[in-house]
Amino acid sequence: MYKVMSVYSKGTANGARLAALLINEGTSAVRKIFDEKVNKEGGLAAILKKKQARVKRFLDGKNEKGGKHPQLLYPDQYDSLYPNGKPVETSNNFDLTLLILLFGILCIEPEPKITKWSTNLEPSPNDRSLGAHLMRLKRFRNKLYGHIPSTSLDENVFRLFWDELEKILTSLQVDSEKIEQYKTECIDKVKEKEYEKCLQDLMCADLADVRALCEKICMESSNFQSNCQGIIDEMKDMQLDALKNFHTVTLMFDRFAKASGKMQHFVEKSFSFEQKLEVLSSAVCENTSVVSENTSVVSEIASVVSENTSVVSKNTSVLEQILLLMLLSNAVMKKL
Repeated sequence: MYKVMSVYSKGTANGARLAALLINEGTSAVRKIFDEKVNKEGGLAAILKKKQARVKRFLDGKNEKGGKHPQLLYPDQYDSLYPNGKPVETSNNFDLTLLILLFGILCIEPEPKITKWSTNLEPSPNDRSLGAHLMRLKRFRNKLYGHIPSTSLDENVFRLFWDELEKILTSLQVDSEKIEQYKTECIDKVKEKEYEKCLQDLMCADLADVRALCEKICMESSNFQSNCQGIIDEMKDMQLDALKNFHTVTLMFDRFAKASGKMQHFVEKSFSFEQKLEVLSSAVCENTSVVSENTSVVSEIASVVSENTSVVSKNTSVLEQILLLMLLSNAVMKKL
């Protein structure tokens, strides 16, 4: 933790006033809204028990299927939610950081329109939702961290910071007269140190969480490097296999080229044969025509033969009758 070496002055008093207003009234306002929300869901313990699996995913950084999930919670924060493994009854020991996170983790308030609970983006100026006001308060807290350990602010910076924080707290229903008291009340060196220490403790708690996250990222990075090396080795093996396959494909291509040459020769012969076949077909057609003509002539000859056969048959009948008459004449002549 920082050992503050600041000397009491008007500038450090201004920083202490901002820290006091943020920690006291900011945390109190957020806790009041948070308690109202969870009480509508049956109480803090009930909702923590119901959504413990979801809360655990935000701690482990893994979703239900084992994939990546935003890690918003850290072990100390999880332990404050489930001391001894059981859900806590009240939010009295929650700091400002945890209270704001729980709005999203427990799904008791929609995310701002253009940002998310897991980011630190500035909400749209037109977004007047509760989620947007909470995000603005979170961003203001981070901005104030940048002035630790001195927390000394000149009048111009103090006025800008104060107006910004006052606007946020007013949006969260903090009484304007109470806000003004922090600005005008006399503050001594003891109070200054007290408020400065509170802000430092809040920052150190967040830094511890960030450090734990960095350590986890380093470990995952190491695992990622190991996985990358394994992938590189596999790619080398795949490259060797690809070269072998390429050689095989080259041989197959050569064989195909030779086969293509033979196929071309066969095609040429087939084409020549086809031409000859066409000539033969033409000759056959001509011969068929001649045969057809000869068949017609033969038919005519057959018809003439048939007719002649009929004449011969008739003539044979006449001759038979003549012969019979001649025999009869000879018989008559002998009798005479």
